Amino acid sequence: MSILKVDRLVEKTSGNGVHIAGHVINQEMLTTTTEVSVTSTTLTSVWTPSYTPVSNNSFVFATFNMSMRMYNNSGADGRSKMRIKINGTDVSFTDSLGTYDYGNSGAWSKMYYTYFTKYTNTSNSTINYDFLMAQHGAMGVRIGERGAESQVTFTEIAQ
Repeated sequence: MSILKVDRLVEKTSGNGVHIAGHVINQEMLTTTTEVSVTSTTLTSVWTPSYTPVSNNSFVFATFNMSMRMYNNSGADGRSKMRIKINGTDVSFTDSLGTYDYGNSGAWSKMYYTYFTKYTNTSNSTINYDFLMAQHGAMGVRIGERGAESQVTFTEIAQ
């Protein structure tokens, strides 16, 4: 019987080395400060980040932290709709994000919206994310108002 003892396991430089299950393989953060406004009830793409996995057998977690503002200057409803897609498939949908003012004198809200996704990766193909927004009573919704930063952090974990 043989026993293998190691103090440290290092991945080969080719990127095809050993990945220990449960360990972080790679982490990457993307940011945007681009202001995008939506004044339609149709879901509209406002940010499309992507991530290319290091491994062909991993979990990819994406944590979105989006700077958002919803407003309605002439009525009570300042809510919006939000959706996240991964490779064209819906993974999240919210249809009443924001505030509603029962006094009917106008409503607005400004917030950071945080959402966490998990994707089971079986190839090294690029994973495409799409963050969409629309009005849902609000006059308008936007991300990146006055240069406010939105981020997505990708964390790839070995299976």
